[in-house]
Amino acid sequence: MHPATPFGAGARRVPRGVDGGVTRKEIDVSLDSAKRKLKLLGIFAHPHDCIHCLGTCGHHVRDGDAVTIAILTHGGSTHNEKLWREWMKSPEQREQAVMDETHEQYVADKKKEVETACGYFGVTDVRMLGYPDRPIRRTDEMVEEVADLIYAARPDILITQLPARLDSDRFFAEPEDHSTCARIVTEACTLVHHPKPGGARGYHRVARKYYIAPSMKYDEVSFFVDISDQYEKRIKAEMAFVSQGHTPEYARRRVERSYGNSGWYARTNLAEKFLTDDIVTVDRLPLTDHDLTLAKDTVYDEIERLGWTEQEETGTGADS
Repeated sequence: MHPATPFGAGARRVPRGVDGGVTRKEIDVSLDSAKRKLKLLGIFAHPHDCIHCLGTCGHHVRDGDAVTIAILTHGGSTHNEKLWREWMKSPEQREQAVMDETHEQYVADKKKEVETACGYFGVTDVRMLGYPDRPIRRTDEMVEEVADLIYAARPDILITQLPARLDSDRFFAEPEDHSTCARIVTEACTLVHHPKPGGARGYHRVARKYYIAPSMKYDEVSFFVDISDQYEKRIKAEMAFVSQGHTPEYARRRVERSYGNSGWYARTNLAEKFLTDDIVTVDRLPLTDHDLTLAKDTVYDEIERLGWTEQEETGTGADS
């Protein structure tokens, strides 16, 4: 009699090998991530930080996956460009309405902005944990709350920020909010890997962690996600952050020059960059549809494909 399957009562098992070992096919086919619905959880330092993976999240929502975005801080000390501009003026030239805006009003604006940006991609579960930023000061309470969030969401995939930031090939990582957020998330994952005594919190292990990598060199990232079909939505999402001074023109240029540049390197139109937390193990050599397209493209095909935009296809624009 075979022992109970670790995949649940409904799992399909296949015969063992002659030597009694488990054969490669002794798996539950429902575990194929391409066939079953996934849960994604993104945890980021500031409201705007999630922008670097929203195109990818939009694809998962399209395919029926559940996506939750959590922002560790209230963002109230970040990117208040209007206030900065007024402080740069002489006192008699300052706009008093901007100077009088309260911290609570600005925080409320940031919450609306990130909810609007996420909404363009069908992400409606957006949570603000509300901790102070600039700087984020790690506390046990903060780590425990993030651990509780991870356990409650039980994500298959967790997206967060890089645990360390290296600028200009310096030898050290400069502590700042983004890397602090990543370290808090990593510590919280460790807590969730072990059940909490007394039944207060059970066990959950994230299948895969991904780090957004907008500033990483192209030869250092793990892979690109083609988000060419999200062109206009990405522009609208950038435009949502009015508090950061984003105009329609700036939003379009930012998307084209940043994600367009990544896309150019990846031989597509727009792309988001990611790092994996560990090596990836597969049971066969991966080959993507994009690989097959590139293999069959002539130079003329590639020129036509890279010259395409969603705006040209649909006749829409960011202001429509």
